[in-house]
Amino acid sequence: MQLLDELPMIYVASIVMWLTFLADPKSTSTFKVPLALSVYSAFVTWSYLIINNPIFHQISYAILVVGVVFRAITLFNTVPKSYVYEVPRMQCLLWMSAMGFVVAFVLWNIDNQFCSKLRLWRSTVPFLVGAVSELHGWWHIGTGLGVYYFIVFCEWIQPTLASNDRKAYRLHWAGPLCYLRVVRDSHMNKKE
Repeated sequence: MQLLDELPMIYVASIVMWLTFLADPKSTSTFKVPLALSVYSAFVTWSYLIINNPIFHQISYAILVVGVVFRAITLFNTVPKSYVYEVPRMQCLLWMSAMGFVVAFVLWNIDNQFCSKLRLWRSTVPFLVGAVSELHGWWHIGTGLGVYYFIVFCEWIQPTLASNDRKAYRLHWAGPLCYLRVVRDSHMNKKE
């Protein structure tokens, strides 16, 4: 059952990596990147079924996450600084995405290292306290938010970098979630 929890992490990270190439209007690798990521995912799946070592999975996942971070920073650094509305907000989305992953990773490892002690402790506290202390659940929430903020970043950076898109976008928040809305004035984002 652990495989059903861990292997989708590889698949989703591969999709997010592909998003960084889709978001780049200068990217010419239309089929090479998804093919390479599919081969990588298949290799990791096959190897993990044979090896069944959590460290192998963590390293395989970390390779993808490092690649995503590198691509995101590279893309972000190509946004012209004249986009005074977009730049700080895109940077904020990247930081929030990174923090979602970092906090989730720390909680996941605490849960892995102290699982038996946490289970014992949960049996001594009220149900609600025990439920909230399920760190693996917080791992899913943290990574889910991290991926969400990163997808919004990719949705925003692609038209920002595309030379044929003259629309301007505003970031709107609804609690911890955000979304983009097209605004009419396409010059609001440029410094006069």
